[in-house]
Amino acid sequence: MEIARNNEKLARRMHQLALTLIDANNPKDVFTALYENLKKNFHADSVVVRLFADPIFIDPPRVEEFVGKSSEDESLFKNIIESREPQSGKINRQQEVFLFGDKKNDIASSVIIPLHGFRWTGVLAIGSFDAEYFKPGMGIELLANLGEILSFIIKPWVEKK
Repeated sequence: MEIARNNEKLARRMHQLALTLIDANNPKDVFTALYENLKKNFHADSVVVRLFADPIFIDPPRVEEFVGKSSEDESLFKNIIESREPQSGKINRQQEVFLFGDKKNDIASSVIIPLHGFRWTGVLAIGSFDAEYFKPGMGIELLANLGEILSFIIKPWVEKK
């Protein structure tokens, strides 16, 4: 019964996050809402989005999440992106450096969620200082759903070339 209650709470929080993201007016607002919500309501210690795409806006404020369509770093996540399945547990050092930068030594476990659209890909990475928080093989279906929702929401701001 306790597991069912926890799952229901988690589903409600995920639903609220989806509504918040849908209501955002621009990419900066989407990413800010995503980061704040995952840290506050899902106890994430670090949250990062990296899009292997170019933004569609002409005079954008710098949006660090867009690393460019031709970024060679996309190859670090090839298997995750192609499988379209989140990966949880400990990630390799190159992935840690690319995603978490200065915090790389503090992140003990993480989940990487693939993002995808027409001619673009990306990843949502959620890191924890707790080595036991994200374990390999754990149930992360709701996070996979979040990846699909986020991919859909950011689609209008991604260049289609």
